[in-house]
Amino acid sequence: MLKSVFSSFFLPRLRIRHSPSGRWISSPGLPRDVVVASVFANIMGLAMPLAILQVYDRVLPNASTDTLLVLILGVAVVLIADAVIKVSRTAVVGRLGAGFNHQAHTELFRRVLDAEPSQFAKTPVSVQVHQLRALQSVADHYGDQNRLLAIDLPAGGIFLAALIFIAGPLALVPITLLGIFMLFALNRNKVLQQVVADRADQDDRKSDFILEVLSGAKTVKSQAMEALIMRRFERLQRATAELSSRYMRLSGQARDASALFGTLTTIFVVICGALMAIYGNFSVGGVAASTLLSGQFVQPFLRAINQLTDMQRLKHDYAQVNSLFKLPEVAQQEPLSVDTDGSIHLINVSVELGESQRRVFEDINLTIEAGQFVGFRGADGSGKSTLMKLLTGEMTPTTGKVMIGGQDYDGLHQHALRKTVAYVDNQSAIFNGTILENITMFGAVSDIAHARMAAKLIGLEKEIHLLPRGYETQLGSDLGGKVPAATLQRICIARALAGEPKILILDEANAQLDQQAEKALVDALIRLKGYLTVIIISHRPSMLAVADHQYELRDGSVHDLGTMNVTGTPQKMGMPA
Repeated sequence: MLKSVFSSFFLPRLRIRHSPSGRWISSPGLPRDVVVASVFANIMGLAMPLAILQVYDRVLPNASTDTLLVLILGVAVVLIADAVIKVSRTAVVGRLGAGFNHQAHTELFRRVLDAEPSQFAKTPVSVQVHQLRALQSVADHYGDQNRLLAIDLPAGGIFLAALIFIAGPLALVPITLLGIFMLFALNRNKVLQQVVADRADQDDRKSDFILEVLSGAKTVKSQAMEALIMRRFERLQRATAELSSRYMRLSGQARDASALFGTLTTIFVVICGALMAIYGNFSVGGVAASTLLSGQFVQPFLRAINQLTDMQRLKHDYAQVNSLFKLPEVAQQEPLSVDTDGSIHLINVSVELGESQRRVFEDINLTIEAGQFVGFRGADGSGKSTLMKLLTGEMTPTTGKVMIGGQDYDGLHQHALRKTVAYVDNQSAIFNGTILENITMFGAVSDIAHARMAAKLIGLEKEIHLLPRGYETQLGSDLGGKVPAATLQRICIARALAGEPKILILDEANAQLDQQAEKALVDALIRLKGYLTVIIISHRPSMLAVADHQYELRDGSVHDLGTMNVTGTPQKMGMPA
């Protein structure tokens, strides 16, 4: 039972493997210096009860002012030393917690960036956000001074031993009350754990609903669904409010019970001590000292109970963090031994999706030569998205191989091969920053010169110069609404070209472009003939017309539609001026 109660007050240690080095990142323990200092601080806590004992039993009966002065000076020195120790150990624990916080978040974000997007598709965004917040909550706990309860709770035995030495059987009073309170804490803890889990699940459902409504706000308005949506939200909010009310009631009861426990301990110790003093078995100084010692003995337990409600939430967060770090570790990639030429080979590729193992492709063989422009078309559900995931490395085939530049996409060089492929879909991926920073990806994809050449190539630079701040125009969050959607899409296309990829995939990338912008893109692609391999997926004949060869995805196969006649003079170059 004691083990169960004590485990309710503390989190297990969290261990994470550091992907680049393979070493373990562990949540910080309590250093030996902190433990030793805390033990000394608890021993010094005996100064006040012992001084009170001497004052009542020695100083007052003998009117000894000299002894009183010595006691006052001694207690003052002890109190100052105690304050210094407690401030110092709090600073040390906080510093260790901050270090773990930094390392854990860095490792998590490294895994998030290198994980396959499909790993996140099954988890709602709200749950992912809650998991990230859970890591912050757990990391903060490892730097919180409440962790020192791991020392202060066992150190309470120092005050209990002193109480037994001074008062003998009077020590049974706080021990008995503590045992009763432990039983209460165990029962309350089980109920509280379930309420915390239920409330977290309900919060996730409500957050998912809010995100869905916000993302589909236009549909809600166009269908006049406001009343229906409001009724649904009211039901979700009512369930959340009921669980929150129950959580607050239980946590309030736990805190009230801890306060009552402290008060009852003081009352019963005073009553029993007074009876012992009346019958001549105990001194008045002993009663006063015993009252202080019993308070110091139960104080760590009162602190623990006061944080018990938070600990149940932290344990739920701890479970979420553990699931979050189940993302695969990032393997270190060796540099490419040879440059890729941009050719693509699909060899006996089959893909099965879902638990039903629905076969999307079966034994596909396809060769796209370096520098070739290829167009794909097909009905919805024909496998266009699956094919793009294969070509971008987001998905591996169930059987067969995908070769990029003669190298296996699923081999040792997968990470490096992905850098040779640029993918642009119809969703404008814009980040907080300037237009120039978005094209260069803050210097990670290309330099300023290549960024401006790419923008000029697709006719974007003229449009940028019409903006008041030009390339320094801020994008991201609500600022992106000031820039037309077509311009944002062209920024994404320019970003892809500025990185000088070997393979460019345009997946309905022209969907948001007007006729003039699309013509500028087509002209740019014609100028790039022979420089890079381009894969085009589009429903517009004007875009597919630029392809040398076209295929149709149908019935789990790739059907060759033949070679296209394309106007335009091929021009092979690093980046057109």
